[in-house]
Amino acid sequence: MVALDVQELYRLHLRAGSGARVEVSCRGATWEGRWLASGEDFQVSLPAEPGGISEGGNRPDLLRADLRVHLGTGIHSFPARLRRVKGMVWAVSVAGPVKVLQRRRAVRLPVDLGVLCRSVRGEQRLRAKDVSPGGVLLRGSGERRVGEELELEFAEKPWSELGLVKGEVMWTHCADDGGGACGVAFRGLSRQQERLLVHLVARGLARQAAREA
Repeated sequence: MVALDVQELYRLHLRAGSGARVEVSCRGATWEGRWLASGEDFQVSLPAEPGGISEGGNRPDLLRADLRVHLGTGIHSFPARLRRVKGMVWAVSVAGPVKVLQRRRAVRLPVDLGVLCRSVRGEQRLRAKDVSPGGVLLRGSGERRVGEELELEFAEKPWSELGLVKGEVMWTHCADDGGGACGVAFRGLSRQQERLLVHLVARGLARQAAREA
């Protein structure tokens, strides 16, 4: 598993989770809304004016609240500052560490990228089918062994900017047609490679969400 700073990974999950259910707790009241993420910017959309927080009939434009965002990777909770943008849409500034309950897995980005793979077996060209900050799913002909060490180079920009990436085969699957797949965990990445991976996965997920929208 890549040694990413855990807060970076949790924020990556938040960036990939636009549209998720969010609970906002403030001044003893809790209400539900929708989590919105666009690149590095976070917002919450609420169905109505939060009850119990108006003072003297005034609508506050700045709030301190505790948020719980319900994602496939777990419930992400953190303190936040909310600033009203328009109507019931509030900009969110994360104001403390993100904690995760029921964490499941890292966010994975579906891709179709050429990869040059080197091992003791020689050199082979494979296809990457999904990528996360922790590893990659590879497909192609030939067998792999669990524990096998690989050297990978992505053939297409901007992924090729990662340079040489080392990995270890964690699982394998062989199909009847002679094709196969394997899951590879990245090993020994530099800090620069780690940050670039997070950036590329987050950017790809943002583009995917924009296409779906």
